Amino acid sequence: MHKIKALRQDLSFLYRSFKLPILGNRKYFIIGVFLVLCSGLSQASLPYLIGRLVDVLSGKDIGVSILFCCCILFTAFFLNTLFNMIKSYCFLVFAEKTTVEIIQLLFSKIIRYPISFFDKAQVGSLSSRLNNDIQSLKRLFSDQVGQLIFHPLIIIFCLCDLFIVNFKLTLLLLLTFPLILKISLILGDKIKELSREAYNNYAEANHILAEDFMLIRVIKSFCSEEREENKYNGVMYEIRRKSVAASFTGTLLQFAISCLLLVGLFLIMLYAIYLIQQSKMTAGKLFEFIMCTIFIVNAISGISSIFASIMHTLGVVVTFRNLLDVKEENELGRFLPDGLHKLLFDNVCFAYESRPEIVLNEVNLAIHVGERVGIIGESGGGKSTLVQLLLRFYQPISGTILLDGVDVTKFSLKDYRKLFGVVSQSIELFSGSIKDNIMYPDTDKVDEEIIAAARCACAHDFIEKLPDGYDTVIGENGISLSGGQRQRIAIARALIRRPKIIILDEATSALDQETEQCINSFLSEISRDTTLIVLSHRMSIIRQMDKVYEIKNKIIKEVRT
Repeated sequence: MHKIKALRQDLSFLYRSFKLPILGNRKYFIIGVFLVLCSGLSQASLPYLIGRLVDVLSGKDIGVSILFCCCILFTAFFLNTLFNMIKSYCFLVFAEKTTVEIIQLLFSKIIRYPISFFDKAQVGSLSSRLNNDIQSLKRLFSDQVGQLIFHPLIIIFCLCDLFIVNFKLTLLLLLTFPLILKISLILGDKIKELSREAYNNYAEANHILAEDFMLIRVIKSFCSEEREENKYNGVMYEIRRKSVAASFTGTLLQFAISCLLLVGLFLIMLYAIYLIQQSKMTAGKLFEFIMCTIFIVNAISGISSIFASIMHTLGVVVTFRNLLDVKEENELGRFLPDGLHKLLFDNVCFAYESRPEIVLNEVNLAIHVGERVGIIGESGGGKSTLVQLLLRFYQPISGTILLDGVDVTKFSLKDYRKLFGVVSQSIELFSGSIKDNIMYPDTDKVDEEIIAAARCACAHDFIEKLPDGYDTVIGENGISLSGGQRQRIAIARALIRRPKIIILDEATSALDQETEQCINSFLSEISRDTTLIVLSHRMSIIRQMDKVYEIKNKIIKEVRT
């Protein structure tokens, strides 16, 4: 009972989690279920019709003609085939539409998860779960659910027929059912566990692939191809071992059920032969009974197979539970005031979840609108962490960040982040064209705006020299560009939004001297309505700042005004 309850809870969780996509396409499911009922009735009628035909041919039944029996039998076969075809189509459409909407729902949720989630998640593993696990759900919706309804219906219809034909023979057949249920639950639980482990290994293998392809230059420079190959092969061996074990367990389940049913069928045949010899049963009724029994055997075998497949599919429930339990960033909040005056860090302390030690301790920092603020300090000292707190990627463990005296968490997250134009040291570009990257995420920017932003970032000249100019496709993360070129495109992307606050987080580290002078000239021309925060080691840039702060020993202090 405990295992049946767990199965029901898993299915209930899937329904609750993806209720909107499922209910949105329920018409296909309802039509499919109705056709399953029709298909079950038409198939369950075949033993009776064939048995009746046998009695007509043997002269035991003279109430109807042979031609009439043949016509009715043909009609039943035809309807059964037609119902099955339309049923399969309805469930396939239901599965396709529902799983696509589930993928969209998951992506919509995951992309709104806090940065802390992505710090712990493995990109390859996450991609694998969104792909492989959804495919498992598609199989559940397209085939397994329909079969799970169809087979029990066949058993019910055929059992009713069997009770009518011979009550004692039917009871003899039912004696095998409790043992079949017990074996199914024991082995089904084992299949579920093995499948869940195999899915985890698949996710790990995808993570290794994604990471190795991304770091292929590091791997080759250290001549570590063989090491990575052995690591990947080790994970694939575990996948093969657990998948084979799950398949063997499923096959063993079907074999055990078939053996039990064959023993029951053998005993029934012996008793049925005795009844015919005693003229208590006709050959047609025996044929009807045997066909119903075979249908029941096939249905139970089908249920065991589907049960094994569902256990395999439900191995992904743990994954969905873990994904859906994460809280999304709270995007709601009040509107920003029209005029901004001051950003204030008030006794802010912070530590990462993965590293309990304090990174920033009692930070007090005031930045007024229009100020140029430089922040210096050793690498790993907390400069970038300060920026990420300002962008609300993380929340302080104590203290408050205020905007004009209001806790920044009170403002709409989307509106608040639109205040900033950020350029990080680790430049991240999309694989489209230069034009797409500069105007991201707005697609309505005109060419004049794009070129103006590129000129400000000293990127226009090198872009014009490229074969396709602004339409040049730059490859994954701008792989075809130099580090300095990528940084200039990132600066242009930040500037085109005309943000109220520009943050350059070591954003000039890869620039040559000539381009650095161009950027310095641009910084000096920024409107005094725009606040500038620069994290840099380059004194040529820091000298232009109104204030300079240093982060040292987890504490920030002003070193120049």
